[in-house]
Amino acid sequence: MISCLITGCSLIISSENRSAWGDLHVLDGHTFVFHACINADGSTASRLALNGDKSITIDSDAAFFEKRGVFIFSEKDSKFNDSAVKYVAQSLIRQSKQIQIGD
Repeated sequence: MISCLITGCSLIISSENRSAWGDLHVLDGHTFVFHACINADGSTASRLALNGDKSITIDSDAAFFEKRGVFIFSEKDSKFNDSAVKYVAQSLIRQSKQIQIGD
């Protein structure tokens, strides 16, 4: 099952000195799928994280797959900045509270 982890974040590909802007999804708990915004010409929209924005960096030696703005990479090959960590932690807390209320 795939689920959205972060909406609106920057993906930084350190080995290629480039970035993309889009949404981060998690598949099977260990694989990330990043769906980047696409420009009118079909290229990946680039935007570095501004101060306070969420970002994920793919390690320089990591293997990843990219096609038409979709990036697939392993969670072990990526690092979240502080804003992304806080966002995910807050989301998990909200989800656990909803589950407890729903039980």
